[in-house]
Amino acid sequence: MTIIALPPGDALVAVAAGSIIDTYAFEAHRPTWPNRLAGSGIALLAATAGVASLHVANFEGPTTFGQSGPVLAGAAAPLTLLGAVIAWLAFGVVLWLLESTRDALEANGQWWPAALSSWGLRLTSHIGQGGIAAILILLALVVPWFWVALPCTLLVAWLAYRYVSMLAAARRSWEQIATIHDVLPDRDLGAVLHTAAHGALRIFAATVIEVELHTVTEGPRLVRVDDHTAFDGSPKDAESIPVRPAKVVRLERPGLRVVVRLFRDKNRQHLTRQEARMVNAFTASLLTAVENALAFERVEYRAYHDSLTTLPNRWKFIEHVQDAIRENSGGTAIAIIDVDNFRLINSTLGRAAADEVLRKIGDRLRPQGDERHLAARIGGDSFAVAVSSLPADDALAHLERLLIRLRRTISIASRNITVRASAGITYCTQDDTATDSLERADRALSQAKSQPFQPLSYYVEGETRQGDKRACGLLNDLPTALQTAQIRTVYTPVVDLTTGHPVAIEAEPEWIHPRHGRIPEWEWSDLARRSGLTAELTGVVLRQALVATETWRVLGFDIPVAVRVSGEELSLDHRLPGRVFGHLLATGVPADRLILEVTEADPLSDGFIFDELEAAGVLIALKEFGTGSCSLVTLSRIPFHGLMIDRRFTSELATRAAAVVVKAAVVLGGDLGINVAAAGIESHEQRVLLASMGIKFGQGRLVGESVPLTELLKALNEARVSAEGKLLASLPSHDLVIPIHRRRSA
Repeated sequence: MTIIALPPGDALVAVAAGSIIDTYAFEAHRPTWPNRLAGSGIALLAATAGVASLHVANFEGPTTFGQSGPVLAGAAAPLTLLGAVIAWLAFGVVLWLLESTRDALEANGQWWPAALSSWGLRLTSHIGQGGIAAILILLALVVPWFWVALPCTLLVAWLAYRYVSMLAAARRSWEQIATIHDVLPDRDLGAVLHTAAHGALRIFAATVIEVELHTVTEGPRLVRVDDHTAFDGSPKDAESIPVRPAKVVRLERPGLRVVVRLFRDKNRQHLTRQEARMVNAFTASLLTAVENALAFERVEYRAYHDSLTTLPNRWKFIEHVQDAIRENSGGTAIAIIDVDNFRLINSTLGRAAADEVLRKIGDRLRPQGDERHLAARIGGDSFAVAVSSLPADDALAHLERLLIRLRRTISIASRNITVRASAGITYCTQDDTATDSLERADRALSQAKSQPFQPLSYYVEGETRQGDKRACGLLNDLPTALQTAQIRTVYTPVVDLTTGHPVAIEAEPEWIHPRHGRIPEWEWSDLARRSGLTAELTGVVLRQALVATETWRVLGFDIPVAVRVSGEELSLDHRLPGRVFGHLLATGVPADRLILEVTEADPLSDGFIFDELEAAGVLIALKEFGTGSCSLVTLSRIPFHGLMIDRRFTSELATRAAAVVVKAAVVLGGDLGINVAAAGIESHEQRVLLASMGIKFGQGRLVGESVPLTELLKALNEARVSAEGKLLASLPSHDLVIPIHRRRSA
């Protein structure tokens, strides 16, 4: 400002020198010559305006320097205060207008925001310059030689002003970066990238900003923004930009890399050192925000997903079902699927194999591109499936297909395992909650488990919970019952349909409950399986049955005993042969006097357990034939001694379909060398018809009910005394053609 006190020529020279030094010292962000000249021209124009306004006010500065000191040109021309004020205002206004215009053009923004930015600093600096100018002029009037030092003083003041302005601009930029960092989301990775890109576009006066992200778990991701559009996707799908970026910053952390590319107009491609430092700091801040977002995604994923199967967990499933109920007017069906006898798989094959089974089950339940289907693991061996926008019948058919898919053989530890599962399904309306729906599905699951031939059960509205309470009480009492002799064995004879002689005695457990009295096996056997007590129950029945067998053998009745075991035990429990042999040794019963029965509904797989039992002489029989899914391959590979046709075929024997199945079973058994028996014989006519079809053996109400050991021994003694050991009278042989099949060799 003091230059206005100089002669016009000297003032312009001083301003030019100061502007050139200012340009090279502080205008490094305008490295091109046109920009440098523009910076110098602004200062020159402002100074010229100030000097011109001073001369308009009739003031002339010092004109001579050759005397003892500068003298005022014309003592009659006083330095008017008004002229100085006008010059001061002209200089400040012109400088403000030109600098604001330059800043607006560089930022590709509007002029008014650029003019108002840092207005306080500019006004303060200009007032300070005016005060310094007044002091310097007064000093020059008092000390004439001070005019010699005036240009240097002017230059120092001018450089100080520019330095303070540069610091203020840098502080504003850093504050903007800090503001962007504060508003960056800490959870949503996409929001982090887009917010950062738009903020960098504004701070660095860029035309395009690219943020490229590379992680270990996912492919590269590119976010590109400009003033009008935004792209988010794979870099391969983005159009290339023909212009080289003004700045590229790459920062890496373990498993993570962030690349920021800044594009500018071709006239502003180069960045100052300060701007380069700011871009680096911005990229580092972005990298930290990306790390936080990825960490939150990992934590959220672990909170809502099962770590073993990677399926959603119970909480995610409930949230999904609640949203589906609220949003979907078409209805939502949910099902709880439970793997049967999973504890046996865990105890026999080990935890690693059991985990692999769960993983493969999860893969089979996982939706195959169907957005209406969601599968989740909600417990140890329990899964849940939600199906939206399907009618009830279609949802049931969909879940039935899932169960069929689960029954496919799983290869684990060089063994083939057939998984059996039960499911309970309920249909939700908009008035339901997810928690209530899961409770209904769980009750339907309990019903399905209590009915072995119906693995899928609907929840029927209005069912009483009294049965659930009774089942819960029995489940709590069962371990005590196994330890306190509440489980006793009852016996049912199997006879030769032609002669009436007993050929086997089938042992079945029943529960004598202290409060509920006698409870048949069908009511609580599934509770034993679900609670993992199948092996203990088998051990109790096997021990009692073998003791009873030795008892009637001592009495002269050399009749084998049949004990039911589960398919999982025969297929997976490698400790079963040892327990069987231990009981045989303890009771003295020969191995060929023991028949282990398994129902066809149980999953079966051939293995060394069958071979070990057969080698010792223990016989294996298949019960309830015709109701399960036992394949012909299984029949041919497993050394069955006999198979028993289910009672339902016997009761419907008069129909053509049932008769065809029975005849086919006889032919199949004859070809495989397997003895064929029938269950559920209640009349003499059924006995005769079965015998005429080739059925050799049978049991049922006609032969005898299940009775305790004492009553069985009494019936055997009476038959020996009065009927030559026959429990039934012999059939006439003139109307029967009965093929007798030999047991298949090992």
